[in-house]
Amino acid sequence: VWGGTIGGAMAAAVLGVLCEAFVLTSVALLLGALANPAIASVGTLAFYLAGHSTEALRELTSNDRTPEMEGTFKVLYRLIPNLENVNFINHTTSGRAVDWAALGLGAGIMAVWAAVFLAGATYLFRRRQF
Repeated sequence: VWGGTIGGAMAAAVLGVLCEAFVLTSVALLLGALANPAIASVGTLAFYLAGHSTEALRELTSNDRTPEMEGTFKVLYRLIPNLENVNFINHTTSGRAVDWAALGLGAGIMAVWAAVFLAGATYLFRRRQF
């Protein structure tokens, strides 16, 4: 809409997208140091899809839907970064208030995951033989 103002929800959405891009870039660097570019891009896409689907893993363990895989899904839920923690895009259109503490916590978690992935990429890149 022309003439609109940038509110808190828009700023939260932009910050969330930047946090998400930071983590995805670090994953791409890690996979790029590990494999060829095609595999790294497919792996980054798979990570993006898995990161936005972590709530589905939690739902699979509830209500005893799959009791034999419950342990596996719980481990995966804890290991895969939840990219929905910084997704505030829907707040821009729905008019809901932004929980800035949740955004800050999500941004901190994304920074820790990005540091882990970048440390792994640095380690792998230093060991690489050219």
